[in-house]
Amino acid sequence: MVETKDPKTNEVYALLKDKIVSLQYMPGQILIVQHLSEKYGFSRTPVREALVRLRDEGLLEDADGRKFRVKPITWKLISDIYDARKAIEMLAAQTVAETVSVSQLQEMRTIVDEMQKNYDNHNFNQYFQSDLNFHNKLIELSGNEVLKNWMDRINDQQQRIRYLTTNLHSRIEQSMPEHYHIVEKLEQRDGKGAMEMVSQHLTLARADILSQRENGSFFGIQD
Repeated sequence: MVETKDPKTNEVYALLKDKIVSLQYMPGQILIVQHLSEKYGFSRTPVREALVRLRDEGLLEDADGRKFRVKPITWKLISDIYDARKAIEMLAAQTVAETVSVSQLQEMRTIVDEMQKNYDNHNFNQYFQSDLNFHNKLIELSGNEVLKNWMDRINDQQQRIRYLTTNLHSRIEQSMPEHYHIVEKLEQRDGKGAMEMVSQHLTLARADILSQRENGSFFGIQD
């Protein structure tokens, strides 16, 4: 995220981004500068600047009448995001397996333990955050700034998809051991194995979501 010099714009940006990513503003919902200004008590200029930033980042799109629309989530977008994540995270996993330290491995295990705890407590908002932290940590430990920048561009859309699929509890339960297996491959310095586990994990996650297309399980996803 590139912040502006105006702290008010940054404040509005963070507020609206959180509401879009967490689906408090649903895909397709219209956002109007005047309404948001009145609702949150900001002047129109920082609100408009924040909305333009969110549009430039792909979370909003222009709508008629100088309005903004929350960017729709499509089945193709979901598929494309998982394809991109596989490419990025498989490369990161291979690199991390060759360079990771004992303390870094413990960080990875701690995150997965947090995921398990949040799942057991049915705290899915925190579970999604822990899941995001795990995958971001994998990219961070690779030391590749280009991969990190690419992943940062994907994360906001990925989080919206996570929130839409909250009710896929069976998939969340299945994914828990997959995260532990990724860490085990990293502990074994098995780069090829780590890549395969990441690929399997993301392939299964995408397949589980796309399998719901036929029965229309998810409100808010467009063809």
